[in-house]
Amino acid sequence: MSNTKGTYSTCNYRAWSHKGQFHILKPLKSSNGAMNYDPLKLFGLRVIELRQKLGWSQERLAIESGLARSYVGGIERGERNLSLINICRIAETLSVDPSELLIFR
Repeated sequence: MSNTKGTYSTCNYRAWSHKGQFHILKPLKSSNGAMNYDPLKLFGLRVIELRQKLGWSQERLAIESGLARSYVGGIERGERNLSLINICRIAETLSVDPSELLIFR
């Protein structure tokens, strides 16, 4: 997904890749006020975006963070529900505050 152009959607958000950057529209609220989005997928797209800004591969992020490459791939695909420790580990490796990983544009 990192070099693919197109639209990705889960629930009510849209994300697309343009010139190597992922753009994510903010999720919509349903009629009852609940958020309709998949935070794991949004988190994964944000990790991809920040990793690509550094020009890193998944493998490099894995090595630098001490996480398995397959685990990093699962994060980026939205298949892993990370612990706070691993969120902080990834943020530190990417040289951002942990809150930066939760900014879904």
